[in-house]
Amino acid sequence: LDYGRIFQLRSYRRAQRRVREVADDAPVGAGRYVTLVLTEVPATVAAAWHPSTSVWTMFGLLQHEHKMSVLNFNLTRSTEYTEPIRSKDRVLLQYGYRRLWVNPIYSHSTGGGKGTNNVHKFSRFFQPGNAAVATIFAPIQFGPVHALMFHSNATPGVQLDTGLPTDVATGLDTSRTATVALTREPLPLMATGQLLEASPTRIVAKRVVLTGDIYRVHRRSAVIRHMFFNREDVMWFKPVEIYTKQGRRGHLRAPIG
Repeated sequence: LDYGRIFQLRSYRRAQRRVREVADDAPVGAGRYVTLVLTEVPATVAAAWHPSTSVWTMFGLLQHEHKMSVLNFNLTRSTEYTEPIRSKDRVLLQYGYRRLWVNPIYSHSTGGGKGTNNVHKFSRFFQPGNAAVATIFAPIQFGPVHALMFHSNATPGVQLDTGLPTDVATGLDTSRTATVALTREPLPLMATGQLLEASPTRIVAKRVVLTGDIYRVHRRSAVIRHMFFNREDVMWFKPVEIYTKQGRRGHLRAPIG
């Protein structure tokens, strides 16, 4: 996916409010019966479909929901899933009516907003008992959107929504089909949460080693010299949690020079 083609909304909440107002004025209201005509349906799909055993679920997209962007999900790990969850591991994500195979990266969940510079520390693992933000490339969707993340316990050849072999259900090559296969066994639930927003501006920073000279130590704080040489760098690292080799954790409070 070309990052230059990622769509960015000026304001996710304002865009969501605007598209819902447009959808409320749609010519076809809720509860009305309509007739849909599908074109270019593969013959294999039509032959395998039967009204008594097959159900096709269709959704209408709001404005911008067909465009790709960077989606951020606030997730909480399931207490029943004890295996390690690494960043970039392949998982099955169900958010709203969409179900996708994704490779999310995780970062710290900052309570109370985006922080000073919208900078968040990268996490190699989704730690048990903690909330984390999963970032993926995916189509935009307006909320409220709940999310479920499952372990990728899958086998090739069966489509997610129909249970039919991929070549029968879609008429496409298996390697090119997005809805790769599931076993009949239930998938382990890894995490639950909701969509925060569609925003490529969230900065996920990996670990950086900072060094300095200890100038003064107080009971719950310390003054460090020669760690930064301009105020902008201090403000950039201010939202990121830092820790020492001995395991002390904290945040930068303010520049003193």
